[in-house]
Amino acid sequence: MSQGIGHFVFGVGATTGVLMATGLDKKIKNTEPIRIAGGIFAMIPDAGKLIPSLDFFHDGWPADIFWLHNFLDNTFDPKDTALNSFWLIVFMLVTLIIFWLKNKGRT
Repeated sequence: MSQGIGHFVFGVGATTGVLMATGLDKKIKNTEPIRIAGGIFAMIPDAGKLIPSLDFFHDGWPADIFWLHNFLDNTFDPKDTALNSFWLIVFMLVTLIIFWLKNKGRT
């Protein structure tokens, strides 16, 4: 089970990458709320920790719809290590730096 911060930062990084790949970063003036929503979206399968009746949703392939949640939990980081969360944070920072460099001249 990957740490919650890992899911969030992967969601932010992946959303940022999708915005750049599709060119929507040029069309949408303020993408920060969309990127934060992507991080929250990645954590939706963990709602079962707050509402136990939703716990069924956490395991299985449908959880991968939420930015590869099941893959991160069971394949990438099954032991819930801080080191793997660190690398996901690095991924997010790199995508945000690329995003900033790509859009720094835009007003």
